[in-house]
Amino acid sequence: MDFTTIFLLQSGLYVVSLVALFANWLNNKDIRETAYWPAAVGVLFLGAVLSVAAETQLTSSTYIGPHLANTLTILAFLVLYSGTLILNGREPLGKITLFSTAVFLTILQAILEQTTRPQTWRPSAVCFTISVICGMIIWQLLMTSHEKSAPRLIMAGLVSLCMYAMGMRASLLLVDALIIKQSPLITRAIPFFIMSLCISGFTIAFVLLTVEKLQAQLRELAERDPLTGLLNRRAFATVIEPQIATARREKQYIGLAQFDLDHFKQVNDRFGHAAGDAVLKLFAKISSRCLRDTDILARFGGEEFVALLRGTSAETLEKAIDRVRAQFEKTKLELNNNSVGTTTSVGLCVVDAESFEFERHLKEADEALYEAKDAGRNRLVMRFFPSSLPTPQAPSDTTEDA
Repeated sequence: MDFTTIFLLQSGLYVVSLVALFANWLNNKDIRETAYWPAAVGVLFLGAVLSVAAETQLTSSTYIGPHLANTLTILAFLVLYSGTLILNGREPLGKITLFSTAVFLTILQAILEQTTRPQTWRPSAVCFTISVICGMIIWQLLMTSHEKSAPRLIMAGLVSLCMYAMGMRASLLLVDALIIKQSPLITRAIPFFIMSLCISGFTIAFVLLTVEKLQAQLRELAERDPLTGLLNRRAFATVIEPQIATARREKQYIGLAQFDLDHFKQVNDRFGHAAGDAVLKLFAKISSRCLRDTDILARFGGEEFVALLRGTSAETLEKAIDRVRAQFEKTKLELNNNSVGTTTSVGLCVVDAESFEFERHLKEADEALYEAKDAGRNRLVMRFFPSSLPTPQAPSDTTEDA
């Protein structure tokens, strides 16, 4: 098997992969990384075609063909790296970076062409570069993300195999250069064959990653409020369980707070529903910023929000919730030359974790909320259950007149 046959096999595998990944992109255009994967395989295909043309002397220059093929192959792996960056929520490599890399590779190959054995040093440098980029992709897949899903592990395994193959070819070429002896053709061809199989495997891994992303989006739609990005009621009831278990283990109190934006209907009637939506998003932003990462916040519907906190004392929880109320009162929105703002009333139920029952104590928080509204709004009313006794202590309220 000669290199021309190998490159032809590569080209055939690339075409199949390209068609599959292009179809994957057409059906999932909203997932950014799906555009990078067929682009990378397409560039690899062009590189393989140029390599075949150079080997069979179909090009007018046997100098330009291999150089351009090598440059395209490295750029293809950089595009794959960009797709991996997007997969991790990061920005891809810019056009200037890719263009600068192409210029650098062209100059480097021109320099290596002047060495005593350009047919050895040049491809060795290319293979080593590809191996390094593969290592960068593996790092992004496994080390910079908390997700270790099966598609990511499959992709990392295939890239590792490709990195090994290119590293092996670079090593063989270096040995050839040092001992001035050419390795058997089959030995030098094996890494190319392995890389071709890996690219075909990439197609399956890419599709699996797309399916995984779609499933994550469906979960997001099922669990999140589309306007504010907060949890919805169904997801909230599930997510709070670990926090409740932690509070019980550490003998803490649980605070369940219910917020209701004051005079929200008037905001909609006076300024329009767009202003109302902006106020809801503002409250979600302020409350998320004021609360801790371990606190859980959800939108239950309309202008109602619920938060669950845990702490060592009722006073600590009360201060944390009232900080949200006070900060929201001070913040105004500027919309169409109008200053839009409102306040929030809060009902807080604090209970020892061992006695906590979600539905029961949510009702207590709701009743405390109505007390806050009846008392003049823009205030917090707390019901404190220091033990499992059914009768709470006298409620306290924190008030700032609207």
